[in-house]
Amino acid sequence: MSKWYLLEIATHYRMTLPFGFSTLHLPLVTPPPQMTPQRFAQQLAGERPDVLLLTGWTSLQVEPYFRVMDRYCEETQALKVFWSFEDPLHTQTWSKYIVERVQPDLIFTHAFESVALYRSMGKTANYLPFACDPTLHRKRTPCPEDRVDIALVATLKEHYRSDWWRMHALQWLLQPALQSGLRVGIWGKGWQEYHEVLPFPVPAEILKGPIAYTSVPEIYNRAGIVLGLQNAPDLLTQRTFEVLGSGAFLLTIDTPAVRRHFVPGQHLAVTESPEQTAAQIAFYLNHPAERNAIAQQGQQEVYAHHTYAHRVAVMAEETEKVLQARRKAKPFFLPSLPDTLQTEVRATHDFTWRSEKEGVLGRYLTVGNVCTTTGIVVQRCGFLYFPTEAIVRFLKEKQSPIRLREAHLSLFVAEPPRQAEQIALLLPKEKWDEASLNAHRLPACTDQNVADFWVPKAFEPLYPWSENQCSITITTLVQAWLSGKPNYGLSLVNADPGSTSTVNFIGTRWKGNDFYRFPSYATRFHPRLTLTFEWVTPAGQREKEPLLVAGEWPAFL
Repeated sequence: MSKWYLLEIATHYRMTLPFGFSTLHLPLVTPPPQMTPQRFAQQLAGERPDVLLLTGWTSLQVEPYFRVMDRYCEETQALKVFWSFEDPLHTQTWSKYIVERVQPDLIFTHAFESVALYRSMGKTANYLPFACDPTLHRKRTPCPEDRVDIALVATLKEHYRSDWWRMHALQWLLQPALQSGLRVGIWGKGWQEYHEVLPFPVPAEILKGPIAYTSVPEIYNRAGIVLGLQNAPDLLTQRTFEVLGSGAFLLTIDTPAVRRHFVPGQHLAVTESPEQTAAQIAFYLNHPAERNAIAQQGQQEVYAHHTYAHRVAVMAEETEKVLQARRKAKPFFLPSLPDTLQTEVRATHDFTWRSEKEGVLGRYLTVGNVCTTTGIVVQRCGFLYFPTEAIVRFLKEKQSPIRLREAHLSLFVAEPPRQAEQIALLLPKEKWDEASLNAHRLPACTDQNVADFWVPKAFEPLYPWSENQCSITITTLVQAWLSGKPNYGLSLVNADPGSTSTVNFIGTRWKGNDFYRFPSYATRFHPRLTLTFEWVTPAGQREKEPLLVAGEWPAFL
């Protein structure tokens, strides 16, 4: 029987996941109070777990603990398992950072459509949604004077973009509830501070403030109807399962994820518009027998199929397969070939050549022209090099029947540009490095642009900064590199020689600034190539192809 270690101290995980392990009688070790990397190392040495489990985006998922985990797993051959709770909203910033940095042996994700992405990275990945803990999420009897018609338990943050799914959910669910004139109560962090950022009024008197996690099921049972926000169409929030487990009546957004696990009208109620929300509220508050029957059936459904014991059983079964293969020193193959394979290639060289007097600039990749005090226009040239040799060697060694489908260069704008600028990509015709640039030996470049792209003046100062990303298609060029043509990297220049403005892109030596706040996942904003490969063999004939060894595909270079 394998022993697990849960690298987590967040209350909503520490109070629920252990239920699954104890129910199945699987040994589980959790961090001690006042956790430190030193205590973590001591605990691993004493307990000797076989599997280390990482979950969300919390205080222990940081570099000092990763280094301890790396050393332990290297010495003991213990497995790293990542149950990703941040997909798909934070896949590009956080989840991929964890996968690249930690290199988990197995990945589970609560977002159904994210499974294909992880498998395209050559990882063993499975769908595993949230669940409930029946010892905590159960029916309670509230005081009659505490009852409300409608309850919402949720966190409100300072910055919500109008196009985010969660904002749509608030408008579809909460706004018509507030307009109904019924007794509404809102519990959770951030509401008293930030409710005015919403595009509709929220009365301050209905805001109840933060509540302890263990008291939340009681709140659910105070209400005739509990509103359940969703964050994306392909995933279910943790509270979805917890509301149902608490025996409360849930009204939520109609999404593919909801219908994947539940039947509207049997386990919960759904809505597709504010008007339908108003109608559902009016009907079910006036038909308590139907409402209570649905709530009871919803609780029976989650207890039968969606407790943390069910989730841990899946993790344990899949993990044991990999453990057995490792103990026997045998390769573990992916169960099937993914439809595509994806590789991210980091820039190993990125420099800005400023002038013959200034040489190479530091942390930013600066592109454009600057007018000096004497009226001379000085060019800022950016140079990038991506080592594609490793993927070429892999494809030759494995003789994989795949071909490049598309290649994209990703650059992040580091700070607001003074004006919109058009940037041209040129192709150096000879080798270069930092020493040659500092010696003012700039490589000759092709006259014709490989590609060009616009950097808008608009700048997004708030997370996830996705509007600051420039994605440039360079499939033909990368295909030439993979076919054996010399790879001398790329040069970036301002497409307008008369412009006297520059754009600062994030470089590999960048650690953060006033806009990005030194994130731990800063490498996710460094220059990179994203290569997507597809199989030459038709889908119906791939069973003849050799399977991939899990983790062998070079997902990050």
